[in-house]
Formats: sequence, structure tokens, C-alpha cells
Amino acid sequence: AGTTGSFRVIKFDPIFYPRHRYITKVTQAAQAVVTLSVTHGYQVGQKVRFVVPDVYGMSQLNNLQGTITAIDTTTTTGNSITVDID
Repeated sequence: AGTTGSFRVIKFDPIFYPRHRYITKVTQAAQAVVTLSVTHGYQVGQKVRFVVPDVYGMSQLNNLQGTITAIDTTTTTGNSITVDID
């Protein structure tokens, strides 16, 4: 009687789940284009927070939060997001 059961895997991927992505490049523009090291899975409208230690450069982004305004996963440099941070 106590030996049967079932289970189900539920994917957990909410908007603010603390995923880590590594930045490989950032442009200095009115809307920063951030290139990431892996496929990011982000969508337009999501918010991202940046943690950038001084030793890695572009420390102006450290602790800033921005909204994703565009994504690009199709080019050879792909895996980039555009955020509303100047």
C-alpha cells in the first residue's frame, strides 16, 4: 500500500530567479549592449542587475538595474542584450 507513488518535474524559471551570466563585452552607448558568454534565455521587458567588480572594468555598471529593450541571439557574436542604461 505504501510502495506506489509518482512524481513530476516542474521547471522553475521565474523572472527574478537569480541566474548568473558572464559578460564578455559592453558597449558605451546611450543604451548599453551587453554580450554574454552563453545563451542567456532572457526576454525583452525583463529586468537585470549587474554586479561588476572593479578589477573587471566597466565598474560604472556595478549594482545598476536595467530593463532589457532588445535581444540578439542570431548573429555570430550573438547572446547579447540591450538595456536602458546609459
